[in-house]
Amino acid sequence: MRRLFAVLVVVACGPPSGPTGQDACNQFEPPCCNLPAPGPTCATSPTTCGDNVVETCFDYVEEPESCSQWQPVSETCDGSDVPAVICSSLGYYIGGELGCQSDCMHYDDSQCLACASELVECDSIATPFAETTVGFASSGDLLALATTQSSTTTVTILDQAAQGFAVTAQAMLPVASISSLVSAGSGWLAVSGSTLFSIDTAGDVETTALGGALLNSTIAFGASGSAIVVGLQQSTQDAYTVQAVIVAANGSVVVPAFTVFDVFESNGMPTVAATTDGTSFFVATAGNLARVTSTGTVASDQTGLPSFGAQGPVFVSWAQSIGWYVVRTDTGHYALQPFDATGVPVGGYTVVFPPGDEWQPFPIADGDDLFSILEVQARLDSPVWSMQIARFDSSGAVASPPYEFGVGYPPPTTGPMLTRFGANLAVTWTAASHHFIAILAPP
Repeated sequence: MRRLFAVLVVVACGPPSGPTGQDACNQFEPPCCNLPAPGPTCATSPTTCGDNVVETCFDYVEEPESCSQWQPVSETCDGSDVPAVICSSLGYYIGGELGCQSDCMHYDDSQCLACASELVECDSIATPFAETTVGFASSGDLLALATTQSSTTTVTILDQAAQGFAVTAQAMLPVASISSLVSAGSGWLAVSGSTLFSIDTAGDVETTALGGALLNSTIAFGASGSAIVVGLQQSTQDAYTVQAVIVAANGSVVVPAFTVFDVFESNGMPTVAATTDGTSFFVATAGNLARVTSTGTVASDQTGLPSFGAQGPVFVSWAQSIGWYVVRTDTGHYALQPFDATGVPVGGYTVVFPPGDEWQPFPIADGDDLFSILEVQARLDSPVWSMQIARFDSSGAVASPPYEFGVGYPPPTTGPMLTRFGANLAVTWTAASHHFIAILAPP
């Protein structure tokens, strides 16, 4: 009887108990060994740092009990030869010229700019990437930046120094987020639901319980040194009552909760907005605008304003002699309705079409009775991002060409937010683990 035997032959670059590395390859010569270098070897043609040419050579690396291989050794940059990498590619810069350090292994970012050169002032602050910006407001020469992470909201107080901004104090609020942050006297007021926080410039916090269960709360400060806190209370599944509380700059209640108007909303929760001309408050939801005195009297109630069936966002902001009621349409455009100091609409509304591919728009009234809309957009002519401000007058006409700034910065993860800062505008946004802050003069 003849027996058949099968013989299995395994080829490897060196058995566990035998030669290893190049010796093993030479002994067994499997297909993966003794391959030629894919380029110049470092032994014969090493890279030369300082010749303004980024070079790569290959070193032979022995791998015990496996296939040895060629590994590249590359310069990151070399003098003026900086590969197609710009400052913003590093994450936390907006512009500037990227260079190369003398070791040819690291970039030189000393000439990179945190903000574009056309800005009045700029700075960036390192922050955990998970932080989300939820508030931004000025008070005198100070700015307050509210960020949230986990179950805590941090209000960082910044002072405009000779270059950039210096952190002078921080306030820790025991809430997951806030819905509004405004300047109030020499400090700030922040609200989360029915809880009001008064924050001074040293970061000390006083807490006031407003009572009830307010939703989408917002604040406006300035009428006779007081503030109005406005929010929604849900009465039935589809009905909401707009409630308001008048408080002092320190957060103490001056006029307890009262009703501004009822809102019937069948498609979801509406938004509520508030502003002041320094004498009265103006409260708005989609289609409604009311003037409220500092003593809590609803002096006028206008209905039938443009809403386009929107639940929001609705914005209301006071410029110098007129106010702006603004609602964003479902097509991404804006309906602007001016109103006077009595809360009565002036003329009809105008639909404006901000240029560019808008993303996370943020409108605000500014000087000269103009209305500005800050936008983030992807530029159509190149794969970079930028921000621009479009300004409109009371007729809805473009008041000045769109002002573009911040070209080439990384796409923002949160923001931007816009606030008035003296005669200028302050902008903040979050990108690449940094909070950016920029000050610019209105165009």
